[in-house]
Amino acid sequence: MSRESVVAVGAGPANLSLAALAYNQRELAVTVFERALEPAWHPGLMVDGALMQTSFLKDLVSLVDPTNPYSFLAYLKDHRRLYRAVVCGLDRITRQEFQDYLKWAAMRLPNIRFGTAINEIDLDRDSFCVRAKEETVRTKTVVIGVGREPFIPDFARLIRGKNVFHSGAFLNEKRNFSGSSVAVVGGGQSSAEVVSALLRGLHGEPASITWVSRRPNLFALEDSPFVNEWFFPQHSMWFQRCSREARERFLMGQELAGDGVSASTLREIYQLLYEREVAHKARPGACEIRIDSSVEAMSLDGPGYLLTVRDRVNGDVMHAYADVVILCTGYRSSLPRLLEPLRSRLSFVQNTLGDTELEIRDDFSVVLDGPLGCRLYLQNGARSQYGVADPYLSLLSWRSARILNAILRMERFDCGVMSGAITWSGETLAASRKPSQEMTEKIS
Repeated sequence: MSRESVVAVGAGPANLSLAALAYNQRELAVTVFERALEPAWHPGLMVDGALMQTSFLKDLVSLVDPTNPYSFLAYLKDHRRLYRAVVCGLDRITRQEFQDYLKWAAMRLPNIRFGTAINEIDLDRDSFCVRAKEETVRTKTVVIGVGREPFIPDFARLIRGKNVFHSGAFLNEKRNFSGSSVAVVGGGQSSAEVVSALLRGLHGEPASITWVSRRPNLFALEDSPFVNEWFFPQHSMWFQRCSREARERFLMGQELAGDGVSASTLREIYQLLYEREVAHKARPGACEIRIDSSVEAMSLDGPGYLLTVRDRVNGDVMHAYADVVILCTGYRSSLPRLLEPLRSRLSFVQNTLGDTELEIRDDFSVVLDGPLGCRLYLQNGARSQYGVADPYLSLLSWRSARILNAILRMERFDCGVMSGAITWSGETLAASRKPSQEMTEKIS
């Protein structure tokens, strides 16, 4: 039996899921290339005690292949912690443990090549040329899983430096904020974790903290059972079939389902602020929270920076000085640099946020003007086409399974509609289903 060669670029959760589900598929030979020397998952925000916002079952494989040897439960068993984990409770695990799980899976999977950066991918006659520094691999199937890029607002693009950085780099180097004025820009989970760490003195105790959010308040993650059905396969399939206008309108209402702040983190921050007041450590300006406000400009001011902040309700303008500015402004999709040689062959979709996404089909293959036998797939780059769940872990294994089914040209994994409380347009309504013959006989 000939084996189909699949090259996957990026060894984050997306392509680790792909490799884990493909481990026993004899028809496939999957090789994953990763520029980093070792497994790492958001190391710059791996704050001690930070909790996952999703269930441990939303791991690399479990929701598609529960008996797969690369599941989180298999990881616990391999580390002889399964009984103890059950006693501790598995409703929310720490990000540190989940990162350790990803590292465990990456080191056990065959053909994960760390320390190999892919510089570019191009087409040469009837195949892709995947070029690293010292080698070129030819293949007809490529899966891109390099993630999204940190979003840097316009006001900060010309002034980035050691003391103006994205939250994704918060822990990447040793810092000392003692006696400094720190500005935190953003209102989602990462901004809350950064503020919590600052209040706990992780990098020394700042003289002041200014927290600026465009949102009308610091809103908690929407985590109700019905909201969580936005993270079901059938919702993503329905969403993908909607018009562009309908998808953009729907996404606007889904923001807090993906980027709200964990209620436990909000309670912790409120408690820390209260304890500071009780201990008489609070003073005017020590921690100023500006909601419904936006940073419109930033300029150099001596050794620090002067931020121009506008109140979005009444238009008032205030200025805040900061020695350090931390941009908790999320991530955006863009064309990965390694695909630049293919730009003229690709189709793009742009949303209201200004994201530029590759246009993809319902099997996550990229619309490509190229040989019919060459297939390019994209992981974690289609939020405006597949909905709020696309960048997160909830549908990780489902998406990988859909891609593998397409590569194998058969339904090796069940990726159909699952049981749910909400019926999305196009599904068969339970009340309108034709009763079985057995049920008809019982009724009569």
